Amino acid sequence: MPQVNQVRAKPTGSNPTIDKPTSETAPASRYAFWRRWLLPLLVALTLVSAWLDLNHGPVEIPFSQWWSLLFGGDGVNPSQSNIILQLRLPRVLTAVAVGAALGGSGAALQGLFRNPLADPSIIGVSAGASLGAALAIVAGAHWAIAASVLPLLQILCAFVAALAVVALVYAVAKPALVGAGRSVITMLLAGIAITALVGAATSVLKYLVDDQNLRQVSLWQMGSLQPNSWWLVAVLLLCCATCLWRLLAAAESLNAFLLGEADAQLMGVAVARVKLKVITWVALACAATVAVAGVIGFVGLLAPHCARLLVGPNHRYLMPCAAVGGALMLVLADIVSRSLIPPIILPVGIITALVGAPLFLWLLVFSQGAGQWRH
Repeated sequence: MPQVNQVRAKPTGSNPTIDKPTSETAPASRYAFWRRWLLPLLVALTLVSAWLDLNHGPVEIPFSQWWSLLFGGDGVNPSQSNIILQLRLPRVLTAVAVGAALGGSGAALQGLFRNPLADPSIIGVSAGASLGAALAIVAGAHWAIAASVLPLLQILCAFVAALAVVALVYAVAKPALVGAGRSVITMLLAGIAITALVGAATSVLKYLVDDQNLRQVSLWQMGSLQPNSWWLVAVLLLCCATCLWRLLAAAESLNAFLLGEADAQLMGVAVARVKLKVITWVALACAATVAVAGVIGFVGLLAPHCARLLVGPNHRYLMPCAAVGGALMLVLADIVSRSLIPPIILPVGIITALVGAPLFLWLLVFSQGAGQWRH
């Protein structure tokens, strides 16, 4: 009598497809170790890097000044206090917020699209924000808008334009399975096409403006962490924290997406709702970061990649590590941007591209040999 292979039920909460190592030769204990220790290690490194960034600059701040400023001593130097509170601290907090938002959003999009090459710019956020900022700069020059109002108008136009382009990408994408919302394949292709179209419109505006406005648009597109007002930093931190929290709530659903949309539906996941939520929160987070700091590449692509190599594709561990890793990357990039050609401060987007592109190529070559990208 032929024997029937019996399949033992897996205990609830475990998913063998998601939790298995991405490399067949990689021991499972490696993921268990890094899932326990990577996030605390990244937090510690980010705090140390932020402290180094705060103390880095042409003006040295003695420890006694920090002590007096933090704990209310009598030896507070007004000029040094102004450097810390109005220049360096807003810059570091902006780097942390932007890096965390890009890293967490990149991890969520790679899980949604099931594509390790997906990053926030692929849905049109960066292109839309660039067009909005260019429109604001051109409008400011044409209507002679006050210099005090122009930065706020630029941020607002970049934010609105980024969300509008993402909404257009989502609307153009074809429906997928019944009850599954938009197809991720057509959404990806629509994002590429509309990003190219919006980029062409931005190029037309850059061609029509004068040299001074052209320089402003070009510098904005390079990405910058120039000190912002405290209310703007507070809004950015609140927006990024809220979006990352909502994305983390969708971690289990994104784990199911790794098996395919049809299987996710069979597991009880509301596929269409999850897609809309993830796209919405990613768009809000990235629109806020690009509107405030400009276009900063490779953080949303590299941070999830590096975290996935250590903790695996489970989004409950991957997304927090990618977010903190993105913050660490951008703080380190800020230190390099202010150290490379002192006293000139290079746009941080140049540093992330110079370091990120070779690192990504190295990871790509390394992964081909070790099979690290397979889920």
